[in-house]
Amino acid sequence: MQAERQTGSEVLQPEDCKIPLDKIEAIAADPQTRRDFEEVFGSRLYPIIFNCLTNETFDVDHARLLWDEVNEHMGYLAQTLGKNPGITFATMDYFANWLSAPGSRKTV
Repeated sequence: MQAERQTGSEVLQPEDCKIPLDKIEAIAADPQTRRDFEEVFGSRLYPIIFNCLTNETFDVDHARLLWDEVNEHMGYLAQTLGKNPGITFATMDYFANWLSAPGSRKTV
């Protein structure tokens, strides 16, 4: 899994993971909670979320795109499984199975 790397002050450090998993789940589940966190963290919200979930660093635009893709994948999993798998499971499944699938056009 290759991440689009950043340089300088935009690189997130492990201590930048300031959002607990239960809050990340709430951000994924509730649009108002997501807007509230966007107001606090600005454009860094999605890179911070993915750093917390994957320990990888992504630039702002790539992280925002991944957020949309993982949320779409979470909806697919919910339909398939008959229950909400949560954003943490959906992220791991997306990164492990969708991005690495043979013939997949998507790359991290």
